[in-house]
Amino acid sequence: PKSRRRIQEGLLSAASADISAADETQEDDSECQISESTREMDLDLNPKSRNLTTAEPVQENRGPKCIVCVKARDADRVRKFKISMNDTMNKVFEAFCKTESLAQTSVKFIFDGQLIPWTSTPTSLDMEEDSENLVDARISL
Repeated sequence: PKSRRRIQEGLLSAASADISAADETQEDDSECQISESTREMDLDLNPKSRNLTTAEPVQENRGPKCIVCVKARDADRVRKFKISMNDTMNKVFEAFCKTESLAQTSVKFIFDGQLIPWTSTPTSLDMEEDSENLVDARISL
């Protein structure tokens, strides 16, 4: 289509500009090699259609983890979140509110009878590593 043609024309004009700039700066005793590809590029191709694979991003080891189980007072289900002991609890709280379609201001989170500040960490709350820690979500409408 037209957009593909514009892209190709832009690439060709950029290559032409590079060639003329190289001609102006080239000295007699130096070599300059310029290659130009005029084949059409299919912009609709994706890695899968080209039989390419992607590698998983490498995640740094963030230390021991804990499982935070969030249960709303009137709900039967429990949402489980696995986080690093040094991550802030706001990651869990934001994810819980998003999955439950709740406004963050309408939920208070309680652990061991205490209101949890969003900036606290599992370590600061004395949560146990590699085990489930139950947090109550109190929803005010």
